[in-house]
Amino acid sequence: MIIVLGIAGWIWYTPNVWQQYWKECMLLCIFGVITGSVYYEVMLFKQREHRLQKEEEQRLLLQQKRYQLVLDNSDEMMYEIGICEASDIISDRVYEKFGWRIPKQSKNLDAQILMKIWHVVSEDEPQVRLLYDRITKQGRSGRIVVRMQKSDGEFLWCAVTGFPLYDTQQRLVSIVGKIEDVDRETKVRKQLEQENRTDRMTGLVNKSAFATETIRYLRQNTAMNTAIIFIDMDHFKEVNDTMGHSMGDHVICDMAQKLQIIFANYDFVARFGGDEFCVFVKDIPYDTLKSKLEWTVDKLHCIYTSADKCIEVTASIGAAYCTQKGPDYQVLLDTADAALYEAKKKGRNQYIIKNIVGALRLGDKMYAAKK
Repeated sequence: MIIVLGIAGWIWYTPNVWQQYWKECMLLCIFGVITGSVYYEVMLFKQREHRLQKEEEQRLLLQQKRYQLVLDNSDEMMYEIGICEASDIISDRVYEKFGWRIPKQSKNLDAQILMKIWHVVSEDEPQVRLLYDRITKQGRSGRIVVRMQKSDGEFLWCAVTGFPLYDTQQRLVSIVGKIEDVDRETKVRKQLEQENRTDRMTGLVNKSAFATETIRYLRQNTAMNTAIIFIDMDHFKEVNDTMGHSMGDHVICDMAQKLQIIFANYDFVARFGGDEFCVFVKDIPYDTLKSKLEWTVDKLHCIYTSADKCIEVTASIGAAYCTQKGPDYQVLLDTADAALYEAKKKGRNQYIIKNIVGALRLGDKMYAAKK
């Protein structure tokens, strides 16, 4: 290049006329050399770029193969649902566990489609919507526990984790995560929870669970015409003393079954301990409550026999009734307890209702059933 420029300079400053032609030729040569050099550099740059691109593609392919190898040799049920383009991640563990596959791509993905992809039961839809909104709207990961249906119809409790994956333009391109089989531990935990809230002898909810559920309902709902009913067996000690504790247990269980028949499934029926029961009734008209309590007094009036022994069993009932919204639980409970005390004081085998408004007690409107 330097030699060419030197010769060009010598010819350029030579005064001979014939050299004008050579000047023009040298200019063309210089232009050609420079153009060729630039072209050569450009080609070298493109070759380097192409080589680097190939190396990056090979690196990504190797990384994908390595990741796929880990998936194939792992018990983890990994998944990726592509939104902008199909995912390259495939885990056979999902198919082996459930008998169906997660699609590589879902362009119009929403919570409803996500439920169908995961085969989640309809009762757990709020959980799926919560996870979907957390990922797509908040850009955060999340974990839910839901029931998924296998291809054979069996349901499994599963923990689903989801993470948002964004591209360089911060567009959500896919949802990545894993599915864990937590069926056994979830069922054990739910069984323990059920045992902790249930009276073992009768199967009714216990006092603690009754209070929790009733307070939650009173705080979260605006329903009126609610009542708490205390039910206590009259002279139950005589049953145990006369016929033994086994018969006493039988009478309590029989009483619990009758109360479950009398009151609806959406009412709370609980055993508070011993021979004392409590019922929380929702949205019941006053006349209906009176009829139901009359029926209860009549239904619980029974004669039990064992060998040559016979004993008559009755029950006393006290109810607190509120027509207003949001009554206080403790006020309802105390008022029902006071009504029960008066029913026993007046001769037992009857019911008494006390009306209250909200957290305030209005008066002593009492109604007693005939013996």
